[in-house]
Amino acid sequence: MHFPRIFSPIVLLLAFVAIPAVAHASGLDPISTACLACHDGSEAPHVRFCLLEQMGKGCGGHIVSVLYADIAARDKKLRPPSSLPPELTFYEGKITCCTCHGTEPHLGEPLVMDNHYSALCRTCHRK
Repeated sequence: MHFPRIFSPIVLLLAFVAIPAVAHASGLDPISTACLACHDGSEAPHVRFCLLEQMGKGCGGHIVSVLYADIAARDKKLRPPSSLPPELTFYEGKITCCTCHGTEPHLGEPLVMDNHYSALCRTCHRK
């Protein structure tokens, strides 16, 4: 499992100090919870995401807070964790907002790598 980049102090501060424990009860990992502190539409554009139990039910967003190795083992359309580049960061093995968007997307590049012709998407997804 990759843990190549260390999360920025700002993201970790939001995730573990500024976000109330109640928010973690939603089932989201603390990193994605930190993102949603602003991206709930109040200070930044609202984002859509899915938790594992919502998949296939029209949640309309990317799955977060799930162990990548577990879903990749069940879904052969996903690449094995060992083949993923170091640009992708997982929090305790889980897909988070920062896996694709980096630790501070609002300060620069919005994605961890170029997504021309869906290159970022195809890093994990075979199709």
